[in-house]
Amino acid sequence: MKNGSFKLRHLLSVFSFSFVFLLFLSSVACSTPRREVSKNLIITSMVPVATLIENITHGAGWHVEYLVKPGIDNPHAFSLKPSDAFKVEKAALVFAVGCGMDPYLEKSVPENEKRRFVDLGKHVFLKEPTLMIPGNPHWWLDPYLLLIAARKVRDTFVSMDGANSELYARNYAYFKSAVEDLLKKKQEFYSLKSKKVASLTATFAYMFRRYGIKEVTLIPHTGYAPSGNDVTVFLNSITMEGMNFLLIPNVYAGRIHETIREEYKRRLGRDLKIVTLDAVGYDFRRGRTVFILDAIEKDLDIIKSLLSGGN
Repeated sequence: MKNGSFKLRHLLSVFSFSFVFLLFLSSVACSTPRREVSKNLIITSMVPVATLIENITHGAGWHVEYLVKPGIDNPHAFSLKPSDAFKVEKAALVFAVGCGMDPYLEKSVPENEKRRFVDLGKHVFLKEPTLMIPGNPHWWLDPYLLLIAARKVRDTFVSMDGANSELYARNYAYFKSAVEDLLKKKQEFYSLKSKKVASLTATFAYMFRRYGIKEVTLIPHTGYAPSGNDVTVFLNSITMEGMNFLLIPNVYAGRIHETIREEYKRRLGRDLKIVTLDAVGYDFRRGRTVFILDAIEKDLDIIKSLLSGGN
């Protein structure tokens, strides 16, 4: 009997300890503060989408941050740091470029909070599926596609913040007017005898197509690693057609263009001009962002000057 009583007391003791321990864990879990969503923080991956959002929401009190730092981070190989993941978790809204550029954004938004996530690229090409260039996520460089994205941004904020709906509508109207002015620049390219350019990468393919510019490119899509034979074929093309400049995006960090320039000079005895275009809306000299429509306009002016024979 004593032995049975001992076992019973032992079992009761173990049970009591386990119960108290579970209560302790529960209290710790309850006391751990949840990360609350910031009411005014907007997160996106890249500068061009950030300046688009800033333009549509100007005056409404939103704070927009981009994660991929131009000249520091490779946008095609970017991954979230713990501090980035924390920002995404806190953000009231998360906007992605989409098209394979920033899949980490959607993955970092909890499944039960996907309403906070907007894939702009997916929306753009649901509206204009025939305009998608496979393997090329740089749709923001076509003002027409950028306008579709701007409309989605406007509608998203109107649904969230109806009190400022007139402000968003007014900002969008200004943005649309600026895009329409930019699209009129197509007329400036109609009269040019030559509309063909040599580009290192197909980053500007959407822009070129919109303005009727023909492109000879070495790297046709994201992730493509050109072979020695690719470089030879590319050089043959641009030398036979008498092209004297090569366009590269301002975020390109490789050195292939230097090899191409050296071989071009060896073959023709003259220099191949390397011309940098702004692919993301960022001024590296001044270390600041540039409104994406302003960046596109400047790029077009540079291309027009080159095709017209200017310097």
